[in-house]
Amino acid sequence: MNNRETLKITTPTDREIVMTRVFDAPRSLVFDCWTKPALLKRWMTGPDGWSFVVCEIDLRVGGAYRFVWRGTDGTEIGLGGVYREVLPPERVVSTELFDQDWTGGETIGTLVLTEQGGKTTATNTVLYSSKEARDGALRSGMEQGMAAGYDRLDELLASAVSAGMPPNGFRTSVTATLSVRTWARAVDFYKTAFGASELYRVDGGGVAQLSVSGAEFWVAEESPRHLNFSPEYLGGCSVRMLLIVEDPAAVCEQAVAAGATQVSPVCDAHGWRIGRIVDPFGHHWEVARQVTCS
Repeated sequence: MNNRETLKITTPTDREIVMTRVFDAPRSLVFDCWTKPALLKRWMTGPDGWSFVVCEIDLRVGGAYRFVWRGTDGTEIGLGGVYREVLPPERVVSTELFDQDWTGGETIGTLVLTEQGGKTTATNTVLYSSKEARDGALRSGMEQGMAAGYDRLDELLASAVSAGMPPNGFRTSVTATLSVRTWARAVDFYKTAFGASELYRVDGGGVAQLSVSGAEFWVAEESPRHLNFSPEYLGGCSVRMLLIVEDPAAVCEQAVAAGATQVSPVCDAHGWRIGRIVDPFGHHWEVARQVTCS
């Protein structure tokens, strides 16, 4: 997303870190993404390859929360805390303590959401037990991790807004799940070929949700016993994916460099600038942009 905002980090006192980010979405939707497990698990996923295996939230004053992430080698990182203030959709104050306690004791986090002109500014202030603990957090690389998480949140919000999702409602949608052989290799391919970001990965692998600038799709390992067949199993593909982008030629070139095969070059036809490729797993992609007919 070319107009993506950036994360700003400041240290107004010796014990505080303040993280500020603007999101192009209504405050109520941002609040839901921060406080509802089903949404939180789609962006606060930790490093690539990690799974968000425990996400429990009791959103009330005195209620507790518990988060656990698991790496591919079985390593787990867990944290939890208690809510001190809950004022939807504006403010949440909670304690936080990691199982490994690398922050020098309990921290206090204050999330404040303000909306103006349809955009929401999220200000997340973390108060540490000491200056040394705060400085240790700054040295840990937390800025890169937080920035990556906020980028995933931005993708999730963009998808919800573009789909016209009501701030507190439900909207019916249709999305594709691509059955593949060697799903992990497919995920890596789509990241390289299309610049996809990973929103969610099922614990234990086999299924992942990806987004290309807010356009979401799923990738899953084939399972013939469940009648989920890959194009490789079938010997062909009956469905084509239509990926609408700003520069179809550049995206096709990038995909071919990543291992796709060109089926037809990009050209103008019927009001579209469109090309077609087949990915290494047998799925056909029409990469296109609508153009003005003369």
